[in-house]
Amino acid sequence: MERAASSVKGDALALKLQRDKELMVASHIMDRGISHPITIESMGAVPREAFVPGSMKELAYADRPLPIGEDQTISQPYIVALMIDACQPKPTDRALEIGSGSGYATAVLSLCVSRVVAVERIQKLAERSARVLDLLGILRSTSFPFDMQKSKGRVDKYEEDVRGKFEGKLNVDLFVGDGTVGVEEEGPFDIIIVSAAAPAIPQSLVRQLAVSVHLSNILFLVAHDKTLVFDSLRLRFWTMILLFSL
Repeated sequence: MERAASSVKGDALALKLQRDKELMVASHIMDRGISHPITIESMGAVPREAFVPGSMKELAYADRPLPIGEDQTISQPYIVALMIDACQPKPTDRALEIGSGSGYATAVLSLCVSRVVAVERIQKLAERSARVLDLLGILRSTSFPFDMQKSKGRVDKYEEDVRGKFEGKLNVDLFVGDGTVGVEEEGPFDIIIVSAAAPAIPQSLVRQLAVSVHLSNILFLVAHDKTLVFDSLRLRFWTMILLFSL
């Protein structure tokens, strides 16, 4: 009886999450000016609930950041879509993501481009995100010891539902390290997205862009609780600087 009740509750939550995701894409993304088709499609495909802690599953598609541990958050969906949309990604692009955190933006970006090199400084977060990215079929390699077969051994209902969702994509390489230096040996990159605090745009990252950046073209935009520093669409360099902890 308890198992049946639990199953019904799980199915109801799954239905709620699907409705919430559809509302997120329509109201919080498209209605707010996000128009790049690949970005919209990818935001609608990636299961955000797989990247948030169990106690927060019901809030997975709320347009707000959520805590993921280690004093970090998963970015709100609109901010993820806004950054990727501004980059106007193409299927042939190679992207560098600094501050991959939960791995949610990494997953969305991976559906938009040919390859993503992601860097996270906190190993615990990298290990958690590696497990989810691997379950989805996106993770290709890590710079740290990670048993891909073991990670797929014990899964909960939500993980089971997303297992192999993008099987065969295998285009994310996840590194643990200092994001300010990037991953020069893997460059150059067509897109660089940085979701981390920084006093200025690191020149080491600028040098890893496939095109040269003229800093006079940098614009500033305030959005909610973050300042987004970005080059206009021509050069496709974005960085997010956190103004305060969430």
